[in-house]
Amino acid sequence: MASFSPTSLQLLAQCEAAWAFRYVQRTSVVSQDSGESVTGSAVHAALERAGRARLAGEKGAASLAAYLQAGERTPEALEVLEACAVDLSRVVAVEQNFELTLGAVSARGRCDRVDWHRDRVRVVDYKSGRYVPSREELETDSQTLIYLEAAFDGWPFADAHEVEYHYLRAGVRLVFRRTPARAEQVRVLVSAAAAQVARGRVTGTWPARVTSRCVRCDYRGVCAEYARALAGGLPALVSGEAPTGALALARSRVATLATLAEARRREYDTVLRARLARLPRGQAITSDGLRARLATRGSPSYSDACELVRALASIASRPAEEVAQAVLSVDLRQLDRWVATLAVDVRERAERFLLEIDEGKAGQYVEVREIKGGF
Repeated sequence: MASFSPTSLQLLAQCEAAWAFRYVQRTSVVSQDSGESVTGSAVHAALERAGRARLAGEKGAASLAAYLQAGERTPEALEVLEACAVDLSRVVAVEQNFELTLGAVSARGRCDRVDWHRDRVRVVDYKSGRYVPSREELETDSQTLIYLEAAFDGWPFADAHEVEYHYLRAGVRLVFRRTPARAEQVRVLVSAAAAQVARGRVTGTWPARVTSRCVRCDYRGVCAEYARALAGGLPALVSGEAPTGALALARSRVATLATLAEARRREYDTVLRARLARLPRGQAITSDGLRARLATRGSPSYSDACELVRALASIASRPAEEVAQAVLSVDLRQLDRWVATLAVDVRERAERFLLEIDEGKAGQYVEVREIKGGF
């Protein structure tokens, strides 16, 4: 019997090649752990300990950050736990394993927390990242559908079965309830996934899907399609007379290449920065007609900050005083938290604006320029 976890279903939907690298070929790679994934592991571990303490009848600590162990007490993890509000008063289980039989396919996984709300059971999943998706994205997500079935399977006597995504940084909770339509949808989803895997095993082909997600994929170093995408350069410009669909597809491919190229540039910058940092301050490396050095960008001026306040206040339709309190703060994380309180469409515009002015922030960066005139 084929068996899937929510994570494996999500990976299969994103890229068959990545799924095969992980679950068929068992390719060994060095995980591309980001700062957010390290923070997420620490935060989840602390919340598990807090939940178990509650179940054991212990008096809770004054702060959730108290449940972090020595190696987990990073500034990011402390910030998330000190800022979030987690209600453990209704918890009945933590790190609850489950396995479901859905027709000819099984699904397995683990729930961060399970709460009992009078006549209903709720599976709670902690999210420590910065991104908060829309309800539309989550409604048909494999994790949502499988967790709803897990709630029903484990507590069939409840009047209602729910899943809650708790976005800890933003303080956002998105709740979904099991319906007959969703119960049928999860069976269709896992059956289609099983057929997809069976086809791949028979043909031996697992198509790679090159998208912007590739820059975070653990298997990008062994993926031939990713290498070809980086080496292939820009596709030919599509004629302006082409159908709209062809134009949109060409634009999407170029955007993906731009994302891949930017990620590769950052990788080169990391190596160059380490080498340049060993040189005396201000010294450059010259080679093949290029000069590389660590340059310093200045801090935004007072007028720049005032312009930022006016622009963000206009974008968000909020009082300038409120925006100034976030923008002019020494701690830029306060600005991130404020932006997270905005409505999704407004938040996206504000984040794009902040990215556009990011080049004005203070700090060192790698500068590589062509040497002209023999200098």
